Amino acid sequence: MKVTMGVRYFEPKGGAEKFSMALAEFLRDRGHTVRVFALSGEPKPGVELILLSPPKFMPRFCRDWLTGRVLSRALDQVTDGVTWGEQKVWHADVIRPGGGSEREYWRVHAKFDPLGQWVGSWLQYLTPKRVFDLHAERQSMTSPRLKVLITNSRYTGGHLTRDFPEVAAKLSVVHNGTEPPARPLPSRSALRARMGLPVDAVTVLFIGHGFRRKGLDPALRAFALAAESRPGLRFLVAGRDRSSPFERLAHRLGIGDRVIFSGETYSARELYTASDLLLFPSYFDPFANVTVEALGYGLPVITTRTNGGHEVLHHGLDGWVVDDADQFEALAEGLLHLVDPAHLPAAQQAARATAGQNTLTGALEKVEQILLSVDHGKKLHPQE
Repeated sequence: MKVTMGVRYFEPKGGAEKFSMALAEFLRDRGHTVRVFALSGEPKPGVELILLSPPKFMPRFCRDWLTGRVLSRALDQVTDGVTWGEQKVWHADVIRPGGGSEREYWRVHAKFDPLGQWVGSWLQYLTPKRVFDLHAERQSMTSPRLKVLITNSRYTGGHLTRDFPEVAAKLSVVHNGTEPPARPLPSRSALRARMGLPVDAVTVLFIGHGFRRKGLDPALRAFALAAESRPGLRFLVAGRDRSSPFERLAHRLGIGDRVIFSGETYSARELYTASDLLLFPSYFDPFANVTVEALGYGLPVITTRTNGGHEVLHHGLDGWVVDDADQFEALAEGLLHLVDPAHLPAAQQAARATAGQNTLTGALEKVEQILLSVDHGKKLHPQE
């Protein structure tokens, strides 16, 4: 099979880019011919990388639209094999919008944008970037070449089929996967000493970029409720964003001395190793990779139904799922249940088992089967 991929960046910038790179290398190793159109990237042995020139004038508000058009035009010229496109790319046989529904993203974005909070959620309708992003998504979803739409959760699939009912018959869900942690792991006691954590304290981890949308506010409030009956708990907050508003909130809640804001000081591997469970009440995530990554390190996950990653969890066993991030009491209930010494060891073991059922290799194998099916269909019906 010959696969041509259209991705903006063939380099490990984020979750979507890492998945595209892993897929290209996986397909290559399985004996398929892989070609990648990209705007920038890192050459990989056995993968043909063709770098395209982006427009010279590219304002930020229409950057994704303009780069998507460059990639889509290149894919439109491909006459053999199967074509693959990422978020806001069209003219491809298979599309995987790893970032989820643009309309849903903008709805949530308006809620947390500082200016949007001041003038109201109608601000999103005045944003040029939103207009271009939604137009790019429509081009992708309504393209006559689209044969399969791969989403990383049923949660995301529901948003897209709501806005584009015609793609319902083309939808295929492939959850994000993870690989087992590389061994040996860092010394847990040494890491905790560096982080200022007591060696024997049950430590709750929050990790994410963009603290408001990822739910750090409700996470702190839930932790404060749980800490009233479990004073030995500690909370480790990591990620890229301004921490000062949340540090002030922690002090107002009376937990300032139990919360450590580490920023981007430590790697995800070190953070998972030093922690006991993950508290991640995201307001919107198509499928947060931290969900399965944490499970791989044996961390039960407390999250929301607005994180597509909740679909791999088993409530009360390897995690806890609440309907909405603002349900502080429900989050605290899950936290207290999982940190209970009678439940935590079993929950950590269940987390590892769930991670073993949701591997990256397994996800890539499912995508390969989809691509093979599309390729077979195109050979049977070459005029379609």
